[in-house]
Amino acid sequence: MATTIAGAAGAWSQTSEFAPQPAVRPAAAQPVATQPTTVQPASKQPAVHSAPVQSAAVTTASPTADTGRPYVYILRGLLNVFSLGMDDLAAKLQRRGIAANVYEYGQWESLCQDAAARWRSSRTQIVVVGHSLGGDAVIYMANRLGQMGIPVALVVAFDPVHPVPLTGGTTARFVNLYQSNNGWGAAVPRGAGFHGELSNVDLRARSDISHTSIDKSARLHEIVIGRVLGLGRPAVPKPVVAAPKPGDAALPAAAPVPRPSSDTLRPVLAAPPHPTSQTQ
Repeated sequence: MATTIAGAAGAWSQTSEFAPQPAVRPAAAQPVATQPTTVQPASKQPAVHSAPVQSAAVTTASPTADTGRPYVYILRGLLNVFSLGMDDLAAKLQRRGIAANVYEYGQWESLCQDAAARWRSSRTQIVVVGHSLGGDAVIYMANRLGQMGIPVALVVAFDPVHPVPLTGGTTARFVNLYQSNNGWGAAVPRGAGFHGELSNVDLRARSDISHTSIDKSARLHEIVIGRVLGLGRPAVPKPVVAAPKPGDAALPAAAPVPRPSSDTLRPVLAAPPHPTSQTQ
């Protein structure tokens, strides 16, 4: 059953993490190795210039260097030329010290093998992000990695166009950022076997983005980067309390510390008359 993330009924925050923010000029993406593209006529979008992507034949880093650290697979959409915002996201992650590379969505099966090798050799935290047909492919990856028994820490889809049910039982969190009114984006349905957290966030009230620009949103990039940086944070050690000595006065019990919410997704905008952000 879907649970609306809104607090009191009708209480929509203007300061939502998905609300429009001041325009920021995107940083130039760092070049990556060239990989032949796979063409599938599954979408209709205007032509733009192509750019290289990373090959799926990746050499896994040594366990001593990358044990437990995230690796982000970022998948472009149709013809490998319509999702250049994914290159920008990869560059931002790399500048923050996170290993990330851009791939063509047709490589998703070989990327599953690469992800499995990374996890088995160094327990790498697998993160998968994709736009458009790349958004479809990240669902396929989550499902296949579930069949392979490989844990997936985080999956983010930007406006998938042909979403299939999410069944990957090893995916911890799946966030779908889509627009139901742009003619392309759609919600990701929960399938049998998926027990993680699924958040479908409908950005239909965001008139400043569309299917071909949602992948370039600096604000959405910030949210994804924040989620990745939040993975695997070390637990805060509990303070050591010395045993009481004879004659010591009894100390009052410490007040309980409130636990943070398991999900930080908040309502999108005040404009929509009904919920647009849901966790299923």
